[in-house]
Amino acid sequence: MKPSKLPIQAAPVERTITGAPMSTEGGNSVEASGIWDTLKTIGRTALPIATQLLG
Repeated sequence: MKPSKLPIQAAPVERTITGAPMSTEGGNSVEASGIWDTLKTIGRTALPIATQLLG
């Protein structure tokens, strides 16, 4: 059988109307607002320390 000159096809992609992932298998997704919560927590912790070091 001779090789085909057609391009290799990719696996199908699941698309949703909302653009948000619908699958919640295993919790491997990242919550977009979670990073802001993390940054606020770091800021609240670092601000008093930075104030003492700089002031």
